[in-house]
Amino acid sequence: MIVVTVDLHSAIDGRIERRGTVVIDNISGGGARRSYRARAYKRGDERNGIPAMIRHCQPFRTGTVREHAAAAENIWNLVGKALGSMGFSTAAPPPGLFD
Repeated sequence: MIVVTVDLHSAIDGRIERRGTVVIDNISGGGARRSYRARAYKRGDERNGIPAMIRHCQPFRTGTVREHAAAAENIWNLVGKALGSMGFSTAAPPPGLFD
């Protein structure tokens, strides 16, 4: 399971505020090409921990990444695909940006 959090760090007063969490988990097992489920949770859903959030909170967006070349691509490519599968962005990063 991959957990990506987005935190806002205030340059004015130093406060850190969690703005959202994305959970990406493998739904196909091993192999060279894998499929993943992506779920986006709203701010505050993680307050009782990630496992409790997954069990008790409904994601506000979901998506699926199919046939991801896990060994050939780095984790940021998977994160980008997961965000795109949930409708956050369809723009692909420039080749080699995260290599």
